[in-house]
Amino acid sequence: MDVPMPRWIAFCSLVLALTLPACQPPRYKITSSFTAGRLFFNAEFPGIWPFKWGGSQVQASYIEVVSSNQILWAIKASEDRKCTIATQNPSYREPTHLGFPLAFGVTPRCYVTLTPARSLPEDTAILVRAHGALTEGSGQFKLNGRKIVVVGNAYGVEGTAPSQNPRWKIEAAQVGNKSS
Repeated sequence: MDVPMPRWIAFCSLVLALTLPACQPPRYKITSSFTAGRLFFNAEFPGIWPFKWGGSQVQASYIEVVSSNQILWAIKASEDRKCTIATQNPSYREPTHLGFPLAFGVTPRCYVTLTPARSLPEDTAILVRAHGALTEGSGQFKLNGRKIVVVGNAYGVEGTAPSQNPRWKIEAAQVGNKSS
């Protein structure tokens, strides 16, 4: 089989273009709502093939709620042996993953509080972000009384917000270095 070089290059380029996005964890959108007077976060994940999941199947091992200058609440999966799942590797246990919906300030079983819940500021962009082994998500909103106003990334909270998560600290430092 003698394939001309330009066709071979085009084919390889197409395969590379289709597989590169798969290297990133699938992203989902975190939404906010009031139910019975309490703020809840939920996940919307339309997914892409083969990752078609419903919101209840999206999981997170770390969640934080932040404004541009402070962490308002942060939790992570406990490393306690009774809160982990055995894997094929005997020296590694997978942390328990939280499913959505999640009530703000209520730390679920098998999670530890890194930053206790603080009062949410009015009329300030608030970012909720989460990540797990296979997925990550985020969403931004403002509180206007007991009303939630969805805001986009134009507020710049995502790149500058403080974090206790090492990955997001590095990303924030990189954003800070670019703006200097």
